[in-house]
Amino acid sequence: MSKSILSVSLSLIFGLALISAFLLGQSDEYGLAYAQTKTGPGHNPILERPRSNGETGTNTYALLPVSSTLTIDQTITPAEAAVGQTITYTYLITNTTGQTITNLQATNQPLGPVSFTPGTLLVNQLLADQSISGIVTYTIQESDLPGPLTSLTTISSTLPSGRITSAQVTGTVALRKQPQGGPIYLPLVMTPNLDCPTIPTLISPANGATVDSLIPTLTWDSGNESKAIAAELEIERIGSGSTNEIWSSYWKTGVRTHIPSGNLENGQTYRWRVRLDCGETWGDYSAQWTFTPSYDGAVVAAPQLVSPAYGSLVDSTTVTLKWSAVPGATFYTVYLTESDFPFFYPFFTTPNTEETIDFYFDSDTTYLWRVVARDDKAYGPVSETWEFTTPQ
Repeated sequence: MSKSILSVSLSLIFGLALISAFLLGQSDEYGLAYAQTKTGPGHNPILERPRSNGETGTNTYALLPVSSTLTIDQTITPAEAAVGQTITYTYLITNTTGQTITNLQATNQPLGPVSFTPGTLLVNQLLADQSISGIVTYTIQESDLPGPLTSLTTISSTLPSGRITSAQVTGTVALRKQPQGGPIYLPLVMTPNLDCPTIPTLISPANGATVDSLIPTLTWDSGNESKAIAAELEIERIGSGSTNEIWSSYWKTGVRTHIPSGNLENGQTYRWRVRLDCGETWGDYSAQWTFTPSYDGAVVAAPQLVSPAYGSLVDSTTVTLKWSAVPGATFYTVYLTESDFPFFYPFFTTPNTEETIDFYFDSDTTYLWRVVARDDKAYGPVSETWEFTTPQ
């Protein structure tokens, strides 16, 4: 039985919270971000379920969250401010879940709650594809110097299933001491973080590079920090107003890589950086680099699903998924969901055309699955979606 290294995100699906991440993807060779290994009898590594029938062994699997189901466009005016000036943060929040959401709330840390038009702090209902505006204002204080003033805005809402969906966006405002006579910047003083001193080093793509791929491999060196428990990759399409953070304990030391889980936008510039998580504190960020994907060539075809047959009743909760080989494809990502859950998520990535899963499926449950192939340039189109049902 062949299994790929799988990665587990901070937010889990099917009973775990959903988190924003339009660029989450696989890391290193076949694996994905958030890898987690559990060993021994009495423990099943996914969903923390007890093993049954005396199962034993070591498993390394991955779960990745679906992308954020809310879209946030943030505008900060002005982008540079002096003491006494008021900054205005405006938001356009769009419901891209495909469903009606309720209990929409937003908070800007550290500035406070976001007020929605027309002045409420809670939106009881937002229809699919509907948008709403929000605003936060703040006056720069002397205590905010030397800056910059950074913020993290979190948007959350409730899906019809009762699950919580959320998205985040960061903001940075440069500060100066005096409002008149042009910008007067205070000197930048770098103080080492002695509780998490190692700073990762970015390796590739080179800063400012144009890359011949829509899924470039990001490579960096996390170093050898003894206090590190994980590393976080931050990536953003410049001008999008939305920053995405990807956390993985697998990245805490050594040279690591990340491949986006979907095609990046052709011709758009992205920025990225990495920092260590030392448990009680974060380390300083690496240098921030940029790159621009540029690829107009052909992409690989969609795989053809083979088995389990569409609509079939399988004879066990151990299920082998099979699909056809695609010429030119190097890896395949399998997406899964339960029939009563509206979102597919990438379950694992493999170079093979079949995988047996003996740790995940529940009895008397209908599952939907699909496969996407890729080469080193881009992901191809998604396959058909098939379903199967496990026995009682």
